[in-house]
Amino acid sequence: MHRTARRTVGMLVGALGALVLAGSAPAVADTDRVTDARGDTATEDGRNPGQRTADILRFDSHHGEDRVAFRFLMADVDPRATLYATAVVRTSDGRRFQAQVGKLVDEPRRFLWISRGSGRSIRCPDADASVRPATRTVWISVPRSCLGEPRWVRTGGLVESRPPQGSVFTDDARRDGRVDEFDVALGSRRLARG
Repeated sequence: MHRTARRTVGMLVGALGALVLAGSAPAVADTDRVTDARGDTATEDGRNPGQRTADILRFDSHHGEDRVAFRFLMADVDPRATLYATAVVRTSDGRRFQAQVGKLVDEPRRFLWISRGSGRSIRCPDADASVRPATRTVWISVPRSCLGEPRWVRTGGLVESRPPQGSVFTDDARRDGRVDEFDVALGSRRLARG
């Protein structure tokens, strides 16, 4: 075979191989990372005391092939405080879901519930969550099947903490110093399924 013909065949085989690999490669999951202002917690009366136990520093949302996952990086997770972390999801078909993990005072156990926008709980046995004081993180992971297999999602996050001294401190991952627990701010970006 002539040298030029071999080179052309080699290039065609290489290009065909790249096309086959690209077509069979899994889709890349879409991730959104929000850096929240430090010290922007608020109390019920609107004060901004800079309490560390509810202060979200970063909120990550990840829309993968099988799950939608959330990670809250906190300034501090006080093991003596009651903590609730809520991830809010608006799906491509307009439905709204909340996934909330809670940890009660001085208890290693945590609980997780998933609900629709109406507040009605839904069964989702493969959902998972953890509160990790040592790494200052809260994780929530929800199967896409529990959310109706959305094409895309918009997300938001809120943390509420009640330290032993009794005040309730709240932080919205997408708002600086202003919190409305009934209207968690959603990102404008639509995270496509991986």
